[in-house]
Amino acid sequence: MSSPREVVRATPMAPRQSTGVRIAAEVARQTAQLRRTTKVLIVLLLVVGTGFTWMQLDGRRRANELKTLQARADSLMIESRDLTTRFRTELQGVRDALKASLDETAHLRRELAASAGDASSMARLRTELDAAERRQRALAGAVGGVDYRAISHQNQDAVAIVLVEYSDGDRFSGTAFAVDSNGTMVTNKHILIGEDGTKTPRRLGVIFSGSTQFWRAEMIGVSPEVDVGVFRVSMKGGTPRVHGLARSREGIERGDPVAILGYPLGFDLPMENRGGDPIAEPTLTVGTVSKALTAVVQVDAYGAPGSSGSPVFDRNGNVIAVLYGGERESNGKIIFAVPAYIAADYLKSLNLLLR
Repeated sequence: MSSPREVVRATPMAPRQSTGVRIAAEVARQTAQLRRTTKVLIVLLLVVGTGFTWMQLDGRRRANELKTLQARADSLMIESRDLTTRFRTELQGVRDALKASLDETAHLRRELAASAGDASSMARLRTELDAAERRQRALAGAVGGVDYRAISHQNQDAVAIVLVEYSDGDRFSGTAFAVDSNGTMVTNKHILIGEDGTKTPRRLGVIFSGSTQFWRAEMIGVSPEVDVGVFRVSMKGGTPRVHGLARSREGIERGDPVAILGYPLGFDLPMENRGGDPIAEPTLTVGTVSKALTAVVQVDAYGAPGSSGSPVFDRNGNVIAVLYGGERESNGKIIFAVPAYIAADYLKSLNLLLR
Protein backbone atom coordinates (compact mmCIF):
# COMPACT_ATOMS: atom_id res chain seq x y z
CA MET A 1 0.00 0.00 0.00
CA SER A 2 1.58 3.15 -0.97
CA SER A 3 2.14 5.95 1.70
CA PRO A 4 0.50 9.21 1.30
CA ARG A 5 2.64 11.99 -0.36
CA GLU A 6 3.87 14.85 1.67
CA VAL A 7 2.58 18.03 0.42
CA VAL A 8 5.33 20.66 0.35
CA ARG A 9 4.04 24.17 0.29
CA ALA A 10 6.22 26.86 -1.21
CA THR A 11 7.15 29.74 1.08
CA PRO A 12 6.12 33.02 -0.48
CA MET A 13 9.16 35.16 -1.42
CA ALA A 14 9.35 38.89 -0.62
CA PRO A 15 8.90 40.96 -3.63
CA ARG A 16 12.21 42.38 -4.83
CA GLN A 17 12.61 46.13 -4.60
CA SER A 18 13.13 47.94 -7.73
CA THR A 19 16.46 49.60 -8.44
CA GLY A 20 14.88 53.10 -8.20
CA VAL A 21 13.61 52.46 -4.69
CA ARG A 22 16.99 51.18 -3.53
CA ILE A 23 18.71 54.22 -4.98
CA ALA A 24 16.20 56.55 -3.30
CA ALA A 25 16.75 54.86 0.09
CA GLU A 26 20.52 55.09 -0.26
CA VAL A 27 20.29 58.76 -1.25
CA ALA A 28 18.05 59.44 1.77
CA ARG A 29 20.51 57.69 4.10
CA GLN A 30 23.50 59.56 2.74
CA THR A 31 21.55 62.83 2.81
CA ALA A 32 20.71 62.30 6.49
CA GLN A 33 24.34 61.53 7.25
CA LEU A 34 25.43 64.60 5.31
CA ARG A 35 23.01 66.73 7.30
CA ARG A 36 24.37 65.36 10.57
CA THR A 37 27.92 66.03 9.38
CA THR A 38 26.94 69.55 8.28
CA LYS A 39 25.39 70.27 11.70
CA VAL A 40 28.52 69.05 13.44
CA LEU A 41 30.68 71.23 11.18
CA ILE A 42 28.46 74.27 11.82
CA VAL A 43 28.70 73.73 15.59
CA LEU A 44 32.47 73.35 15.33
CA LEU A 45 32.65 76.50 13.19
CA LEU A 46 30.62 78.42 15.76
CA VAL A 47 32.84 77.16 18.58
CA VAL A 48 35.99 78.07 16.67
CA GLY A 49 34.56 81.46 15.67
CA THR A 50 33.49 82.21 19.22
CA GLY A 51 36.89 81.17 20.53
CA PHE A 52 38.66 83.31 17.95
CA THR A 53 36.46 86.31 18.78
CA TRP A 54 37.04 85.82 22.51
CA MET A 55 40.80 85.59 21.91
CA GLN A 56 40.66 88.84 19.91
CA LEU A 57 38.63 90.59 22.62
CA ASP A 58 40.86 89.19 25.35
CA GLY A 59 43.92 90.33 23.42
CA ARG A 60 42.49 93.82 23.07
CA ARG A 61 41.56 93.89 26.73
CA ARG A 62 45.06 92.84 27.71
CA ALA A 63 46.54 95.42 25.34
CA ASN A 64 44.34 98.15 26.83
CA GLU A 65 45.22 96.99 30.33
CA LEU A 66 48.89 97.10 29.42
CA LYS A 67 48.50 100.62 28.08
CA THR A 68 46.70 101.62 31.28
CA LEU A 69 49.46 100.12 33.43
CA GLN A 70 52.11 101.84 31.30
CA ALA A 71 50.27 105.15 31.67
CA ARG A 72 50.08 104.64 35.45
CA ALA A 73 53.78 103.81 35.56
CA ASP A 74 54.59 106.94 33.51
CA SER A 75 52.38 109.04 35.79
CA LEU A 76 54.03 107.53 38.86
CA MET A 77 57.46 108.30 37.42
CA ILE A 78 56.50 111.92 36.76
CA GLU A 79 54.98 112.22 40.22
CA SER A 80 58.10 110.71 41.81
CA ARG A 81 60.29 113.23 40.00
CA ASP A 82 58.00 116.09 41.06
CA LEU A 83 58.02 114.84 44.66
CA THR A 84 61.80 114.54 44.62
CA THR A 85 62.12 118.10 43.35
CA ARG A 86 59.55 119.38 45.80
CA PHE A 87 61.06 117.64 48.82
CA ARG A 88 64.50 118.83 47.76
CA THR A 89 63.14 122.37 47.70
CA GLU A 90 61.34 121.90 51.02
CA LEU A 91 64.45 120.47 52.69
CA GLN A 92 66.49 123.39 51.41
CA GLY A 93 63.82 125.71 52.82
CA VAL A 94 64.04 123.95 56.19
CA ARG A 95 67.86 124.24 56.13
CA ASP A 96 67.61 127.95 55.38
CA ALA A 97 65.03 128.41 58.13
CA LEU A 98 67.20 126.50 60.63
CA LYS A 99 70.18 128.69 59.80
CA ALA A 100 68.02 131.81 60.19
CA SER A 101 66.75 130.49 63.53
CA LEU A 102 70.31 129.81 64.70
CA ASP A 103 71.40 133.34 63.71
CA GLU A 104 68.33 134.80 65.40
CA THR A 105 69.01 132.88 68.62
CA ALA A 106 72.65 133.99 68.64
CA HIS A 107 71.54 137.60 68.10
CA LEU A 108 69.05 137.37 70.99
CA ARG A 109 71.72 135.92 73.28
CA ARG A 110 74.03 138.80 72.47
CA GLU A 111 71.27 141.31 73.15
CA LEU A 112 70.36 139.60 76.41
CA ALA A 113 73.98 139.65 77.50
CA ALA A 114 74.24 143.35 76.67
CA SER A 115 70.85 144.31 78.09
CA ALA A 116 70.77 146.76 80.96
CA GLY A 117 67.64 145.14 82.34
CA ASP A 118 65.26 148.06 81.75
CA ALA A 119 61.56 147.23 81.39
CA SER A 120 61.13 148.25 77.74
CA SER A 121 64.08 146.22 76.43
CA MET A 122 63.09 143.23 78.55
CA ALA A 123 59.54 143.31 77.14
CA ARG A 124 60.87 143.56 73.59
CA LEU A 125 63.34 140.73 74.08
CA ARG A 126 60.65 138.56 75.70
CA THR A 127 58.38 139.05 72.68
CA GLU A 128 61.20 138.27 70.23
CA LEU A 129 62.20 135.19 72.22
CA ASP A 130 58.59 133.93 72.26
CA ALA A 131 58.43 134.33 68.48
CA ALA A 132 61.76 132.54 68.08
CA GLU A 133 60.53 129.63 70.20
CA ARG A 134 57.37 129.32 68.09
CA ARG A 135 59.42 129.25 64.89
CA GLN A 136 61.74 126.66 66.37
CA ARG A 137 58.83 124.38 67.27
CA ALA A 138 57.42 124.83 63.78
CA LEU A 139 60.75 123.83 62.26
CA ALA A 140 60.88 120.73 64.46
CA GLY A 141 57.44 119.80 63.12
CA ALA A 142 58.53 120.43 59.54
CA VAL A 143 61.33 117.88 59.89
CA GLY A 144 59.15 115.29 61.64
CA GLY A 145 56.50 114.75 64.25
CA VAL A 146 53.42 115.79 62.26
CA ASP A 147 50.77 113.07 62.06
CA TYR A 148 49.23 113.80 58.67
CA ARG A 149 47.14 110.64 58.84
CA ALA A 150 45.50 111.87 62.05
CA ILE A 151 44.85 115.29 60.46
CA SER A 152 43.14 113.59 57.53
CA HIS A 153 41.04 111.31 59.71
CA GLN A 154 39.97 114.23 61.89
CA ASN A 155 38.77 116.36 58.99
CA GLN A 156 38.25 114.46 55.73
CA ASP A 157 34.53 113.75 56.30
CA ALA A 158 33.85 117.49 56.49
CA VAL A 159 35.56 118.26 53.16
CA ALA A 160 33.32 118.14 50.08
CA ILE A 161 33.57 118.69 46.35
CA VAL A 162 31.46 121.65 45.22
CA LEU A 163 29.57 121.42 41.93
CA VAL A 164 28.16 124.64 40.49
CA GLU A 165 26.09 125.26 37.38
CA TYR A 166 25.70 128.95 36.56
CA SER A 167 22.70 130.56 34.90
CA ASP A 168 24.65 130.87 31.63
CA GLY A 169 25.18 127.08 31.55
CA ASP A 170 28.86 127.10 32.56
CA ARG A 171 29.91 124.57 35.18
CA PHE A 172 32.62 124.72 37.83
CA SER A 173 33.94 122.51 40.59
CA GLY A 174 35.93 123.31 43.70
CA THR A 175 36.28 122.41 47.36
CA ALA A 176 34.38 123.43 50.49
CA PHE A 177 34.40 122.42 54.14
CA ALA A 178 31.81 122.43 56.92
CA VAL A 179 32.57 124.57 59.97
CA ASP A 180 29.59 123.41 62.02
CA SER A 181 27.04 120.60 62.12
CA ASN A 182 24.33 122.89 60.72
CA GLY A 183 25.71 122.61 57.19
CA THR A 184 27.56 125.94 57.06
CA MET A 185 30.13 125.51 54.30
CA VAL A 186 33.12 127.76 53.56
CA THR A 187 34.62 128.01 50.08
CA ASN A 188 35.89 130.71 47.69
CA LYS A 189 33.85 133.61 46.41
CA HIS A 190 34.96 132.96 42.83
CA ILE A 191 33.48 129.45 42.97
CA LEU A 192 30.04 130.83 43.78
CA ILE A 193 29.90 133.89 41.52
CA GLY A 194 32.71 133.34 39.02
CA GLU A 195 36.11 134.93 38.57
CA ASP A 196 34.62 138.27 37.47
CA GLY A 197 31.90 138.22 40.14
CA THR A 198 29.01 138.43 37.65
CA LYS A 199 27.75 134.83 37.58
CA THR A 200 24.72 133.49 39.40
CA PRO A 201 24.62 129.85 40.57
CA ARG A 202 21.53 128.15 39.11
CA ARG A 203 22.38 124.81 40.68
CA LEU A 204 24.67 124.42 43.68
CA GLY A 205 25.51 121.36 45.73
CA VAL A 206 28.20 119.17 47.26
CA ILE A 207 29.27 115.56 47.56
CA PHE A 208 30.98 114.76 50.84
CA SER A 209 34.03 112.55 51.20
CA GLY A 210 33.27 108.84 50.92
CA SER A 211 29.86 109.43 49.34
CA THR A 212 28.12 109.58 45.96
CA GLN A 213 25.14 111.53 47.30
CA PHE A 214 24.65 115.00 45.81
CA TRP A 215 23.31 117.43 48.41
CA ARG A 216 21.69 120.61 47.16
CA ALA A 217 22.82 123.84 48.76
CA GLU A 218 21.79 127.48 48.97
CA MET A 219 24.17 130.41 48.88
CA ILE A 220 24.36 132.60 51.99
CA GLY A 221 26.83 135.24 50.92
CA VAL A 222 30.25 136.24 49.63
CA SER A 223 32.78 138.51 51.27
CA PRO A 224 33.15 141.92 49.60
CA GLU A 225 36.82 142.08 50.58
CA VAL A 226 38.42 138.63 50.27
CA ASP A 227 37.92 135.45 48.23
CA VAL A 228 35.60 133.76 50.74
CA GLY A 229 32.05 132.54 50.15
CA VAL A 230 29.55 130.77 52.40
CA PHE A 231 26.63 128.48 51.61
CA ARG A 232 24.50 125.99 53.51
CA VAL A 233 23.68 122.32 53.00
CA SER A 234 20.66 120.79 54.69
CA MET A 235 21.31 117.23 55.81
CA LYS A 236 19.22 115.12 58.13
CA GLY A 237 21.30 114.49 61.22
CA GLY A 238 23.65 117.38 60.47
CA THR A 239 26.97 117.60 58.66
CA PRO A 240 30.42 116.50 59.78
CA ARG A 241 32.66 119.46 60.64
CA VAL A 242 36.34 120.28 60.69
CA HIS A 243 38.30 119.96 63.91
CA GLY A 244 38.62 123.70 64.42
CA LEU A 245 39.05 127.12 62.79
CA ALA A 246 41.86 129.47 63.81
CA ARG A 247 40.46 132.76 65.15
CA SER A 248 43.67 134.80 65.19
CA ARG A 249 46.83 135.31 63.15
CA GLU A 250 49.05 134.12 66.01
CA GLY A 251 50.77 130.81 65.48
CA ILE A 252 51.16 131.06 61.69
CA GLU A 253 54.87 131.31 60.98
CA ARG A 254 57.17 130.84 58.03
CA GLY A 255 58.38 127.23 58.07
CA ASP A 256 55.22 125.78 59.64
CA PRO A 257 54.23 122.37 58.22
CA VAL A 258 50.71 122.27 56.79
CA ALA A 259 48.32 119.77 55.24
CA ILE A 260 45.74 120.50 52.54
CA LEU A 261 42.61 118.46 51.84
CA GLY A 262 40.78 119.15 48.60
CA TYR A 263 39.73 118.06 45.14
CA PRO A 264 42.38 119.20 42.65
CA LEU A 265 41.18 118.44 39.10
CA GLY A 266 37.80 117.34 40.49
CA PHE A 267 36.66 113.91 39.30
CA ASP A 268 39.43 113.76 36.70
CA LEU A 269 41.67 112.16 39.33
CA PRO A 270 41.15 108.44 40.09
CA MET A 271 38.09 107.70 42.23
CA GLU A 272 36.36 104.53 43.36
CA ASN A 273 32.91 103.84 41.92
CA ARG A 274 29.63 102.70 43.39
CA GLY A 275 26.82 101.81 41.01
CA GLY A 276 28.58 103.67 38.22
CA ASP A 277 28.86 106.90 40.25
CA PRO A 278 32.23 108.20 41.50
CA ILE A 279 32.83 108.21 45.25
CA ALA A 280 34.23 111.57 46.34
CA GLU A 281 37.70 111.12 47.83
CA PRO A 282 39.77 114.21 48.70
CA THR A 283 43.48 114.43 47.98
CA LEU A 284 45.89 115.13 50.84
CA THR A 285 48.97 117.22 50.07
CA VAL A 286 51.55 118.51 52.50
CA GLY A 287 53.74 121.58 52.40
CA THR A 288 55.28 124.45 54.30
CA VAL A 289 54.22 128.01 55.02
CA SER A 290 56.68 130.08 53.03
CA LYS A 291 55.19 133.48 53.87
CA ALA A 292 52.61 134.65 56.42
CA LEU A 293 51.17 138.10 55.73
CA THR A 294 48.20 139.89 57.27
CA ALA A 295 45.77 138.96 54.48
CA VAL A 296 47.61 136.16 52.66
CA VAL A 297 49.26 132.89 53.64
CA GLN A 298 51.71 131.64 51.02
CA VAL A 299 52.32 127.89 50.99
CA ASP A 300 54.84 125.75 49.12
CA ALA A 301 52.75 122.66 48.32
CA TYR A 302 50.53 121.75 45.37
CA GLY A 303 47.31 123.14 43.96
CA ALA A 304 45.33 122.80 40.73
CA PRO A 305 41.91 123.76 39.36
CA GLY A 306 39.44 122.26 41.81
CA SER A 307 41.68 122.99 44.81
CA SER A 308 40.04 126.37 45.31
CA GLY A 309 38.30 126.46 48.69
CA SER A 310 40.48 123.73 50.21
CA PRO A 311 41.16 124.03 53.94
CA VAL A 312 44.81 124.38 54.99
CA PHE A 313 45.48 122.64 58.33
CA ASP A 314 48.17 123.16 60.94
CA ARG A 315 49.89 120.37 62.89
CA ASN A 316 46.95 120.21 65.32
CA GLY A 317 44.35 119.69 62.60
CA ASN A 318 42.89 123.21 62.79
CA VAL A 319 42.09 125.20 59.65
CA ILE A 320 44.51 128.12 59.43
CA ALA A 321 43.69 129.27 55.87
CA VAL A 322 41.42 128.79 52.84
CA LEU A 323 43.23 128.16 49.55
CA TYR A 324 42.14 130.44 46.70
CA GLY A 325 44.82 130.48 43.98
CA GLY A 326 48.47 130.29 43.10
CA GLU A 327 51.37 131.62 41.08
CA ARG A 328 50.77 130.43 37.51
CA GLU A 329 54.45 130.12 36.60
CA SER A 330 55.11 127.84 39.59
CA ASN A 331 52.95 125.03 38.11
CA GLY A 332 50.83 124.87 41.23
CA LYS A 333 53.73 124.67 43.68
CA ILE A 334 53.31 128.17 45.16
CA ILE A 335 49.75 128.68 46.36
CA PHE A 336 47.91 131.44 48.21
CA ALA A 337 45.28 131.23 50.93
CA VAL A 338 43.05 133.55 52.94
CA PRO A 339 43.91 133.35 56.66
CA ALA A 340 41.22 131.49 58.58
CA TYR A 341 40.69 134.31 61.08
CA ILE A 342 39.50 136.54 58.21
CA ALA A 343 37.02 133.84 57.16
CA ALA A 344 35.92 133.55 60.82
CA ASP A 345 35.33 137.31 60.99
CA TYR A 346 33.15 137.12 57.87
CA LEU A 347 31.14 134.24 59.40
CA LYS A 348 30.60 136.38 62.50
CA SER A 349 29.35 139.23 60.31
CA LEU A 350 26.70 136.82 58.98
CA ASN A 351 25.68 135.95 62.57
CA LEU A 352 26.81 132.38 62.05
CA LEU A 353 28.00 130.95 65.35
CA LEU A 354 31.16 128.87 65.44
CA ARG A 355 32.20 126.49 68.16
